[in-house]
Amino acid sequence: MSSGDQTDKRQPYRFFFAQQNLGQRTFQVRQHWSLGQLLHATSPSLIHESHFDADIGVPRGKPNEEDLMDLMEGLKLKYADALGIIKEKGVVLANMHMEGEKLYLKGAAPNENVKNDVWNAIKAVGDSWNSEIICDLGVDTSLPQPVKTYTVVAGDSLWKIAAHFYGNGAQFPKIIAGNPDQLKDEKSVIHPGDVLVIPD
Repeated sequence: MSSGDQTDKRQPYRFFFAQQNLGQRTFQVRQHWSLGQLLHATSPSLIHESHFDADIGVPRGKPNEEDLMDLMEGLKLKYADALGIIKEKGVVLANMHMEGEKLYLKGAAPNENVKNDVWNAIKAVGDSWNSEIICDLGVDTSLPQPVKTYTVVAGDSLWKIAAHFYGNGAQFPKIIAGNPDQLKDEKSVIHPGDVLVIPD
């Protein structure tokens, strides 16, 4: 191997063979790919120390700080849906960092429904979540509660909107109750462009 082909021995895990057999999949890995980039290409649960070839000069051992930051960015992208819910629904994060090789989240949700939404988004990624992320999320009802809104379009009715959000048009009184300044009863008229609060 020429000196130009030598990998940086100060960066464990950072370089990979051109081809690795990961589980049931064999795919091409660019030599300059980092751990975070490999994370996007396949399930990180398949990434293990044994998948790296010691002959290319990459020492075995724990990832260094740069590798962990790279891994953290990869996990943040993988769990972007959950992090989006955290941002959109008023979850307050006290900590987000790497704990070992797992993404660690600690914070409080404004209600139990939001907490469940975050967990559902995490678990939707697949079974690998348990080895990739720690989510220590409590509930603090003193936090501002998230408000879901809907902008009325032509052809809408309260029944139709309720059917869309609740799966049952007969739940339209909940929308009326959530919009006392705009709606008085079932005879209230709605117009395209009206913005209605949709209670949980």
